[in-house]
Amino acid sequence: MLKGMDGDRVAERTSAAGTTAAGTTEEPTLTVYWRPGCFFCGRLLRGLERAGVTAELRNIWADDAARDFVRRHNRGNETVPTVALGAMVWTNPDAQTVTRALRAVGIGARGV
Repeated sequence: MLKGMDGDRVAERTSAAGTTAAGTTEEPTLTVYWRPGCFFCGRLLRGLERAGVTAELRNIWADDAARDFVRRHNRGNETVPTVALGAMVWTNPDAQTVTRALRAVGIGARGV
């Protein structure tokens, strides 16, 4: 189902749901910024998979834009996993935090 921290610090990003040119609202994309060998990333990704959550994965070691995004939201640090959903950005969240946020914006996810 997957394509492709210390606490629950949340930072602002863009709007929670985007609007298309036709004026319809689309679901926000869940994006997980990660890197190979990261224990915390693996733990989060396994939890999201158990919950049936689909996410876009962005490897910060292979994607300069992803690395820049993570640095902007983590005081210049490359702390992963960093997770973005619409206006919400978390650093090292647990899977339960992410699934609760998905349900809050109307995207189905099984509980963890």
